[in-house]
Amino acid sequence: MPSKELALSFLIVVFVVVNSSAQQESDVTRVEFNSGTRTQRQQVILTPDSIRIIREDFRVDQTPDVTDRAMPSNEWQNVISSLKDVRLTEIKNLQSPSMRRTFDGAAHGSLIITTRNGDTYTHGFDDEQPHRKLRGLMNAIQRIRGK
Repeated sequence: MPSKELALSFLIVVFVVVNSSAQQESDVTRVEFNSGTRTQRQQVILTPDSIRIIREDFRVDQTPDVTDRAMPSNEWQNVISSLKDVRLTEIKNLQSPSMRRTFDGAAHGSLIITTRNGDTYTHGFDDEQPHRKLRGLMNAIQRIRGK
């Protein structure tokens, strides 16, 4: 009898760990990258079905350049796969590798991940250099953006 209880307890622990260690692929509904300086702004918004890229140069008096296109399923899968080892709840505690943006030494960068239930997880950093755990996501965004 004790071995059945032990086995059941083990299965429950495994189930809880697997379900809480990382988000389900379907939980993430939007990924956003923002970058800005005093003179320009860029925003990349990714959803399972769309890509929107907004570029704005404040030195010229023009409307923002907005590009919209469909999100290929394999590219969205790459975005989600880049988060497989990241717990969304720990993103707020990830330290930026540097803080040059505090004295205009670098552009302000941020990643914002939104889930199905409306929770958002944000990480701020310099230029396009997030914490090492989010570099895969940044690389996926750069490929989609065409940099």
